Amino acid sequence: MFPYHEIWHSVESQIRLRDPDAFSDEKWGVLNPKSFKYIRDFDHYLVDSMKYDEYILMRSFGETPGYFISAYSTVNGQEDRATLIEPVMTDDITIYDAEKYSSSRAYVETFPALNAKLDYMEEQYEKWFGEKYW
Repeated sequence: MFPYHEIWHSVESQIRLRDPDAFSDEKWGVLNPKSFKYIRDFDHYLVDSMKYDEYILMRSFGETPGYFISAYSTVNGQEDRATLIEPVMTDDITIYDAEKYSSSRAYVETFPALNAKLDYMEEQYEKWFGEKYW
């Protein structure tokens, strides 16, 4: 799973070179809950993110509006996007019920907030690379 996470960081860097505002906190922030603020602390995010458990897919076991894949998604926008791309590009059986969903991507796409984030990422990717990759 992690190679896609790191590859997304590279892709995002290329997009930001062309359009520094592409993933601005303002534009990306509207896709998060109104009261949410990224933790921005790599050392304490596991504990600090607990206040957002109701929005974190991996902590709420699907009983969530689904704004974030994991606690690490709450660190900053870059990690939010990189953790979101992981289940889309792989079939991570640990995050969904395989009897109910055909893939981890299909599961993630059932959450409107995560789907909106994926759409935004795909829009930026297509704008700068000329195709839809996922």
